[in-house]
Amino acid sequence: MRFVTISCLVAAPLAAQGPAIGLTFSAAVATNSSAGAAIERQFFQLALSAGWTVVGGRNVALAYTPSVIPIAITTHDPNYEYVPPPPCTTTCLDGLGGGTSIVTYHTVYGAGITPLSLDLELLRRSPVSIIIGAGGGMLWFTRAVPQNDAAKFNFTAEGRTALQFRTSRHVALRLGYAYHHTSNAHTGAANPGLNSSMLTVSVFREP
Repeated sequence: MRFVTISCLVAAPLAAQGPAIGLTFSAAVATNSSAGAAIERQFFQLALSAGWTVVGGRNVALAYTPSVIPIAITTHDPNYEYVPPPPCTTTCLDGLGGGTSIVTYHTVYGAGITPLSLDLELLRRSPVSIIIGAGGGMLWFTRAVPQNDAAKFNFTAEGRTALQFRTSRHVALRLGYAYHHTSNAHTGAANPGLNSSMLTVSVFREP
């Protein structure tokens, strides 16, 4: 899956010696996700997150970055349905079996939160810094994801890294990679999971 994120961050200090706090709005689009069988599907997500610099130094800073996801959309979610054969009107032959499996595809909507999320920034005073982050949360969908015998409620986990290029005193561009996993943790009849290899682009502004 390829996943592109564009975000904007506005940060302001709480106090002269206090942590920095900011808000981030991001949009994300993904294609070619992996969930068992190879199905061409897309994923779209909007997120609003807050960021607090909880530990900071000249070259290193750790930020807590929880987020709210008001909408998430996944396409080509398969629904498998078994249609039994019609009843016999004449003598039936044993062992022939019968019935048909019908597959339909749906667009599924959801929302969620990522309450556990941390970003570590290295070389923060340099023109190019390094971002390493991880997050965990949950998504609720209107149908079972990624297929009908899975579950509507899913857990999410993500690991990410990026290079941050400061283009001016208040603006920076971040290019990176993230691996995202969605799973119901065996709370559904099946747990195929949904895996995403993501390319990320972020632009943010701080005062």
